[in-house]
Amino acid sequence: MVLKRKPLFYIYNLIIPCGLLLIVSIMGFLMPIASGARAPLSIMVLLSMTVLQLNVSSTIPIQSENTPLISQYIGYILLFMSLNVILTIVSLNIYYRDHYGNRMSNMTRNVMLGVFGRLVCKTLPKSKADRKHINNMFTNNGQMKTKINK
Repeated sequence: MVLKRKPLFYIYNLIIPCGLLLIVSIMGFLMPIASGARAPLSIMVLLSMTVLQLNVSSTIPIQSENTPLISQYIGYILLFMSLNVILTIVSLNIYYRDHYGNRMSNMTRNVMLGVFGRLVCKTLPKSKADRKHINNMFTNNGQMKTKINK
């Protein structure tokens, strides 16, 4: 007698949806912040992943000695999606802080633009003239000015 476990059910019903939800969650960071759909997308993906985990927990037999590998996989993806929601909220808070009259503190500005900026290969302007030029490029609502040459 030969017993085989067919992994096709787990691949199509668990692994592929988890991978697709993770990709959608990561691609949410490519959305423009001003669109207003970034936070709802990340929250929706987190909720759909939670529903998927509830579905998985009802199909996997209960074991008290060890955790199944698929449950660990889903748990790690849930952790990453929770971090995605937190980072989305932090980035929205930083983006909209100046629009509502609250200026970013100098310490936060130096950390975000200095330390994290170096990690993504962005640097602060060195001279005050460069900073003024960058500030003059933007209007009060954060949109770039466009010059029409006729």
